[in-house]
Amino acid sequence: MNAPGEEGFRMPAEWERHEAVWLSWPHADGESYPGKTLDWVMPEYAGFVRELTRWVRVYINVRGDNDRRAAEVALDGVLDRVTFFDIPTNEPWVRDHGCIFVVDDRGGRRAVSLRFNAWGEKYEPYADDAAAGARMAEALGVPVYRSRLTGEGGGLEVNGGGVLLSTGSCFLAESRNSTYSQSEVEHELRMAFGVDRVHWAEAAILGDDTDGHIDTTTRFVPGNRVLVSVAEKEANADYSVLREHAEQLARSGFEVVRLPVPEPFSVEPPEECGESWCVPQAPAGYANFLVTNGAVLVPTYGDPADERALEIIASCFPDREAVGLESGRLIWGLGSFHCLTQQVPVGGTGKGAPLRRPL
Repeated sequence: MNAPGEEGFRMPAEWERHEAVWLSWPHADGESYPGKTLDWVMPEYAGFVRELTRWVRVYINVRGDNDRRAAEVALDGVLDRVTFFDIPTNEPWVRDHGCIFVVDDRGGRRAVSLRFNAWGEKYEPYADDAAAGARMAEALGVPVYRSRLTGEGGGLEVNGGGVLLSTGSCFLAESRNSTYSQSEVEHELRMAFGVDRVHWAEAAILGDDTDGHIDTTTRFVPGNRVLVSVAEKEANADYSVLREHAEQLARSGFEVVRLPVPEPFSVEPPEECGESWCVPQAPAGYANFLVTNGAVLVPTYGDPADERALEIIASCFPDREAVGLESGRLIWGLGSFHCLTQQVPVGGTGKGAPLRRPL
């Protein structure tokens, strides 16, 4: 199969209309929320999924009957808005292991499946995650383009108008694409996702195990604008990194909208969760929001900056409702709403389509 960009396909902006949003159900023998930690996190996770079903249909990968039954219990009352797929995964981060859908102007749809190696072979096992993207495409009957690049969906961001934003610490890392030059990586990204330009911007923050995924700190919003997380206090360990990142984007011609970050905090599950690791500083921020039909779902942390972040994000999406949802436990797994989801755009006709209202 030719690369999607060669056939007129492009990755749409996240604010274009969705057919569904896809998730991978977490399980207790995974690395992210092991043992009783999953029970501790589940109220936030299930609350997020329930809110999501108000706005869009939800597809969920499950690993057999046990996971499906657990999901049905947690989502009782909204199951008419959920479709389950028997696609096993190791971890819940479908943004990274799932396929990425691209569309054309004739109503066609393709899927791009990047090679997945667990963020540079940081975690084992990951065979199910590595196979999940292609299986998701096949489940919808969508042709899949298997990219030669190793990487994750959270490592790239597009504006739907020809620009892709990423970080060299992710896609150019020795642990992912050491055999390719930067120009070869850029060419493949352009061809796979139908963009004209790849822009590199570095912003790895403390506690982030992804090598600097762009969706942790920086997101496109309508117009030639980027929302960028910026720490306001010099005592924040990420103060210099984030300010330089914002300034570099501004020098490159983007209109930068500054987004506050919560006060640094660590996360430690209660003792009844058993032996578990403590995150020395959570990679918490507001940029890991999900844009879907009619809403922007924003992680919040019980921090004084929550309200201001919601107001800024709402101003960037005046045609949507900005909904803040607690993520102070979810972030223990080092990710939040965007990392946990992958949108399925409507086939080629979603640009400018009417938004779905709450169901």
